[in-house]
Amino acid sequence: MINQEQLSALFAKHEEQFVAFEVLVKKWQHTINLVGPSTIDNIRERHTLDSLQLVPSLEGVSGILDLGSGGGFPAIILAIAFENTPIYAAESDQRKAIFLQTAAREFGLKNMTVLNKRIETITQEDITDIDVVTARACADLQQLSHWCHQIMETIDKKTLRGVFLKGMNVQNEIEAMGVEYTPQSLDIYDSLTQEGANIVDILWNKDTQ
Repeated sequence: MINQEQLSALFAKHEEQFVAFEVLVKKWQHTINLVGPSTIDNIRERHTLDSLQLVPSLEGVSGILDLGSGGGFPAIILAIAFENTPIYAAESDQRKAIFLQTAAREFGLKNMTVLNKRIETITQEDITDIDVVTARACADLQQLSHWCHQIMETIDKKTLRGVFLKGMNVQNEIEAMGVEYTPQSLDIYDSLTQEGANIVDILWNKDTQ
């Protein structure tokens, strides 16, 4: 996936924007719970770099849909890193959606669209030309798989890839996915930013269901 040196280089490339976004998150955190209160003082390692480590595995994608975008990790981070790639941030909480819209406006992220709606209600008109779904601290793999299959039907795609930041119980989540959501491929990588955490890279294909 990526090593520490590469991660540091990615951060340095957009450092000014990333630092400014961290400041914005801390400002809004006083009124909206955007990230876990115990992690706010370590926002760079726990959130910014944690999200940024996805970048190498997403190079060259057509578009990204981030589910439950909340505080903008990884949606805003990805929108900054991939300025020419459409990023869709799905967030049902209106206050968090307003935060995401504010961040996108302040940082001039013209490639980012905030969808203030439930994931189940996303339509083909909402998202165009996406081939990857991302999520972080949103739901377990069974629920994420269910949503991704709904999205495949909605946008009429034969294949869809999911790249998810997951915790230490990822093996239990994989076992709980069941045969209904058997993927074409599934790879697990160690997180660089949190010991025991993982990145799960899944490819679904309608022909394998």
